[in-house]
Amino acid sequence: MSRELHPVLMQAVNSINFFSKIKYLFYLKNKDGNYLAMTDYAAHVYGIESPELAIGKSMFELLGEKHPKISKQTMEIEERFIGSDADTMSVINFFSYADNVQVRLVLRTKLKDPETGEVLGMLCQEIPSGLNNECMSIMDSLGESSSIKFPDTDYNPVIDKLTSYEHEVCFLVSIGWSPSQIQNFLNRLYPEQQRTLDAIIKKKNAICNKFDLEFNHISNLKDFLIKNEVYKQIPQKLLSHLQGAYMVN
Repeated sequence: MSRELHPVLMQAVNSINFFSKIKYLFYLKNKDGNYLAMTDYAAHVYGIESPELAIGKSMFELLGEKHPKISKQTMEIEERFIGSDADTMSVINFFSYADNVQVRLVLRTKLKDPETGEVLGMLCQEIPSGLNNECMSIMDSLGESSSIKFPDTDYNPVIDKLTSYEHEVCFLVSIGWSPSQIQNFLNRLYPEQQRTLDAIIKKKNAICNKFDLEFNHISNLKDFLIKNEVYKQIPQKLLSHLQGAYMVN
């Protein structure tokens, strides 16, 4: 296959191969969304035995059976990107990466024939992303269920003392959400289990009591959760609802 590639794509393949043994997440796709090359680390975090197994295949062919939602979304996003006038695109991925990074920013750049301007493919880089405002707006707009399971994250003694519901409440408090925001979000996420604002406040107070915190103001709990880095671990059940790829620009 490599002998048939356009020189621009061949140069990109060589660059990725050069960085393949370094902990970089790069991959190259043709304009149809099929992989032409990827670094060893990219294969690792996506659960692919070796980069060679990805060559010539789409993301849906590789991961569609286990991860249909993000695979389908990614292919739709890339098709839209290739057909657009934009030269770059940024996407937020919520995914069960093998290295336990839960959110990555995906940067895509078109590769073109320098003489004709024809789009040949896209070079993609993924970098870990914090839970920035864009991620939060994504979370606030979702309510779709998923049965996908996610790997355990690092041990946290505070989270270890929480039920799954308490972990969800604490995570949302730690990123600055008010009880009313938490109520609205969780009720959309779990429509079969509606909770009143009073129920959310009582749960917040019970969590404060569990850690001997004054519960007269939510900031006491928020400060405690931030100090103990609860915001760094998205609850597994919540993350499974968020799994997918979402355009930033």
